[in-house]
Amino acid sequence: MPLEFLTYGGGSSPPNLNPNHKGGPLHHPSNKPSIRVGKIRDVAHLTKLAPSTIRAKVRVGDFPAPARLSYKIAIWNLDAVESWLLSQFDRAVTQ
Repeated sequence: MPLEFLTYGGGSSPPNLNPNHKGGPLHHPSNKPSIRVGKIRDVAHLTKLAPSTIRAKVRVGDFPAPARLSYKIAIWNLDAVESWLLSQFDRAVTQ
């Protein structure tokens, strides 16, 4: 299941997600949009491509590149992946 990150206005701790909480980041959202991200298994599920195919396409520049959080952890912007997927449909229709 893809992760959804809610951007919030500063601080080092995440927002209080309790709906009964008065004030705080959920009641005063920042102007930044939320970013939907996912790991390779989420991207593979969304695109129906094998993880090895996704990595190969990234290597040759035919697929959105992930952001590296560490040596072992890569995350993809799922909006960019969905845009890529829609462009593949558009290319198939116009050919």
